[in-house]
Amino acid sequence: MKPCLKSQFSTRLIFLIHRAYSLRQFAICKASVHQILFLLLLLVIHPDPAKAQNQPEKKLIQLSGITKTELLEPLPFVSILNKTTRKGSITDQAGRFSIVVEPKDTVIFASLGFKRTGLIIPDTITGSFVSTDIILYPDTVHLTTVKIYPWKNYEEFKQAFLALKLPKTDLERAQRNIEIIMQQVYKTTAPDAAISYQNTMMDNFNRASIRGTVPTYPIFNLVNWAKFFKALKNGYFRSKSNSQGD
Repeated sequence: MKPCLKSQFSTRLIFLIHRAYSLRQFAICKASVHQILFLLLLLVIHPDPAKAQNQPEKKLIQLSGITKTELLEPLPFVSILNKTTRKGSITDQAGRFSIVVEPKDTVIFASLGFKRTGLIIPDTITGSFVSTDIILYPDTVHLTTVKIYPWKNYEEFKQAFLALKLPKTDLERAQRNIEIIMQQVYKTTAPDAAISYQNTMMDNFNRASIRGTVPTYPIFNLVNWAKFFKALKNGYFRSKSNSQGD
């Protein structure tokens, strides 16, 4: 509503109030009251245009870049949180990200196994696009020593020891030793929380990328089957002993 129209409404409102009190006819007073209520509703709905014009427009900035480790290697699936607007995002497989921010916003970058990194958007940016790389450093968490026992007390240990069945023959002992060796081979790599987190996020990203489409399986790939039969025909799968005998 323009200022001149608003002034006219105010003048009209004062006139109607004076008229409603001065006139004695009930019907005229009732019509005046309706007009007063209508004008009050218009004044409430339409804000002051001068205040609306004085409010500065929000400046939006497109913030993009790549999250990297201290070795400048891309760090994928990093969580991004804008603490000011309470909106978040996540980087892709190559660590790339792109979010919309405003000046003076605080953006937090976090990933399992790395220290959180914060970025405050300066209010001196003149353009609408900003590109920057975010470096995340490893975070080491020291845990207290925890001792784990398979039995609660000596009585449970005694019962388990008496019920233990030891191998009786050399063959059984050899099979048992092989099982122990295989378990040790599988446990040679130490568990890493950061790698497990990245593998999990990779699986989630792959599922999301093929969602709504027909899943593909390598075993049904006709090109792979053609290569297999060609290799079989050329004798690539023959052992050296058979080839020498031939």
